[in-house]
Amino acid sequence: MEPTEAVRQHTRERVLGIPDGYLSAGEDASFTSSLDGLRVSARLYLPAAELNHPAPYPVVFYIHGGPKAKNTRFRMVFHAVIQQLTLRGIAVFVPNAR
Repeated sequence: MEPTEAVRQHTRERVLGIPDGYLSAGEDASFTSSLDGLRVSARLYLPAAELNHPAPYPVVFYIHGGPKAKNTRFRMVFHAVIQQLTLRGIAVFVPNAR
């Protein structure tokens, strides 16, 4: 594609077939470890406000395979699981393994 060409949408596909407003983008929830003082990167995924789940939300701590897992088959399941939980009114905390 030439730099001067406009980008056009060719499909109307939705992730998991769900409206974008229902999916959680997640937010930075990094923290400093009280054990060694190092920063631990993390994300917090909350249910979308449009779904009207009552707060406070139950929380799942989702411990994953760390940075090395991002290029594996695990990655394909990772986001779908998080979205399925948030769609059901469950917050998901995802710390980065180190």
